[in-house]
Amino acid sequence: MTEKLQAMDLQRLETLLDAYGADPARWPAAERAAALALLAIEPAAQARLEQARQLDRVLDALPPAPAPAGDLAARIRAAARHQDAPAAPVAPIPAPIPANGNRAPWRFTMALAASAVIGLWLGFAAGPYTLDTGGTIDLAALDQQDVAVLAFGPVADAQNATGGSFND
Repeated sequence: MTEKLQAMDLQRLETLLDAYGADPARWPAAERAAALALLAIEPAAQARLEQARQLDRVLDALPPAPAPAGDLAARIRAAARHQDAPAAPVAPIPAPIPANGNRAPWRFTMALAASAVIGLWLGFAAGPYTLDTGGTIDLAALDQQDVAVLAFGPVADAQNATGGSFND
């Protein structure tokens, strides 16, 4: 019994009184014996129990709360019907894309044709390639390494091999 007495303190007793009232029959069975033991030896606990009894008497003296006006069952049914009604019309779901992905095959064809036309136009519009010296370059006479230098610029390894640097 000392273990239960140690487990119950004045703060826990106040919590029980606030939650369940002054009647020990309403208290949880697991804590009832410890609370009664604390009440037997602690004057502050007895004073708090008396306050809870006074509050219970005042609450018992109050008239019951009046029932809400009107037909409660009808209001509940109306609320249930209101919840069953859809809130707003739902937008239609768009048609799925076909499994083969051909939603609009002409778009792919037009994009491919447009890129080919732009590439050819840029190729012919640029005209013959010229060097800083003003001479023209015969692309057929160039080997693969020369074409790479024209396309991508000088490579660091090629410059280091020839003794050039980036600062030149």
